[in-house]
Amino acid sequence: MKVSVLTVTYGDRFKYLKQVIDTCLKESGIYEFIVIDNASLNKEKIEEELLKYPDKKIKYIRLEKNTGSAGGYSKGIEYFYKSEANFLIMFDDDNKPEDNFLEKYKEEYQNISKQKGKITLTGYRKNLLASENELREYKEFSRNSFFGFDIFDKNILKKIYKNFINKNYKEKKVWLDFYQTNYFAYGSTMVSKEMVEKIGFPNKNFFIYSDDLDFSMRAKKIGYSFYISPYLIIEDLHLTYNDHYPHFFFANNTKNYQIFLSIRNSIIATKMNNSHNRFLFILNIIFYFFGILVLVSLRRKFLFKKTDLERFNLILRAIKSGFEMDFTIPDFIGLPK
Repeated sequence: MKVSVLTVTYGDRFKYLKQVIDTCLKESGIYEFIVIDNASLNKEKIEEELLKYPDKKIKYIRLEKNTGSAGGYSKGIEYFYKSEANFLIMFDDDNKPEDNFLEKYKEEYQNISKQKGKITLTGYRKNLLASENELREYKEFSRNSFFGFDIFDKNILKKIYKNFINKNYKEKKVWLDFYQTNYFAYGSTMVSKEMVEKIGFPNKNFFIYSDDLDFSMRAKKIGYSFYISPYLIIEDLHLTYNDHYPHFFFANNTKNYQIFLSIRNSIIATKMNNSHNRFLFILNIIFYFFGILVLVSLRRKFLFKKTDLERFNLILRAIKSGFEMDFTIPDFIGLPK
């Protein structure tokens, strides 16, 4: 197996990126180490750090405009696809793997693929609730679901309680050697060149949010399944988002662009890959946000703030944009430059 490693950075995140670089470049067996600099503020620091490793395996690519996770990973995966490597491990710039991770990834990938066929393999991001929740018995997302919500799901009451009422609720763990998931995020995931050849690169139009969902769904449609190994421990050095989507939409620190793009892009990705009944899909969206409306009403004691009403208006505009398959990024969402 010829395995390359890819990381994508942006903004002012060098203190995290440096730890990822230091860990990855201890691995002598890496075919290439690819760093995509998505118009970060740390060009000189990154170049200086990489010069400490006089190794031709390092490939540094600077993008002069921030193209989001979709554009950054698309560029990196395209570079990998044109190389001689046949496998790629992707890390966000704050995903720090354990020492000697390369051989562990190879061993786990080979073991699981022998049993399950065409797969992707993701590490266990130990301090992410989203990753923690994957260590459960596998439940297939139903078609037409929205953020995994489906009113016809037999476990719908449990999901409402877990996601809308008690955000600290945790299901009982099922201890296995590996766990199947419905989709994969880029960070800590290992993919094959064979898969990339068949599905192409991430869709740059998504910019951020659901670009990895779309990438996963395209792989799923051609027979790939996705697994997490609890033996591949990944530390997230910086947690940048809220794991609880219903609460995320009305949290004080949630930005307008995060709300708009997460909703719009999820709708577009589902319409492109997983929805086969428009009526049921719309119904799930309505009930999902109705649940949020009830939750917010109870918490506010039916005394809505002006910002709550602005958020609901933003949600409606995101839904409309999603159904129109409109990838335009409007100025009113306040996307950072």
